[in-house]
Amino acid sequence: MFMNKVMIITWSDCAEDDVYLSRLHLLSEITKTRSSIRTARLAFSDSGVNDAVSRQMGRKPLPNLMASIWSENLDDALEVCEAWKQTSDKNSLFGVSEKEPLPNKKYPAEVGERVHGFCQVALLQRPERLMKEEWLSIWQQSHTQVAIETQSTFGYRQNLIEDVYGNNDYSLDAIVEENFPPEAMTSDHAFYDAEDGIELGKRQERMMTSCARFIDFDRIDVVPMSEYLVK
Repeated sequence: MFMNKVMIITWSDCAEDDVYLSRLHLLSEITKTRSSIRTARLAFSDSGVNDAVSRQMGRKPLPNLMASIWSENLDDALEVCEAWKQTSDKNSLFGVSEKEPLPNKKYPAEVGERVHGFCQVALLQRPERLMKEEWLSIWQQSHTQVAIETQSTFGYRQNLIEDVYGNNDYSLDAIVEENFPPEAMTSDHAFYDAEDGIELGKRQERMMTSCARFIDFDRIDVVPMSEYLVK
């Protein structure tokens, strides 16, 4: 059965752990009443990812919450997002088409649990130098395997933005979600799954060269987050 995926990115002035957990509870409560919603996730920048601050990059202020909802009924998903939006002044809501080249089979989480490690969220804008089809071909075809082979990623989702709902001044073309082990917050060797400095250099060069083909680095936001399975 076809699933609609909706993602809402939020900027919240309240960045305390108890506030994030209250948002987790809220999303759980408003999704459980709608049977058409099959899965929901919430990611946020709590103290659990403080050690990954060096991984951040992009436009300030960066968003600090991101909810993802998979639903058989788009209207139900959008109603949940409307309820969610009441908790913050600034939100951006997107309908996406998802590809999952690397499902998280290594560290699956139960409902209500925090996913192992951290989720690195990359918010992409397509470079003006590339037409959409060429950009997609580079990103979702040739680059995908490079990302998997050069990093310690154990979960990888690619979200192409298809629809923008409501007022939105946050320009995006895609959202990438990559799950990394906790050691990768502070260690480049762990991030790139490299045993020594020589291997690290090779993997970094290969990854960055590939990224430069379809990313302008002044047009990307990167936010490490804790991720929870809500439903």
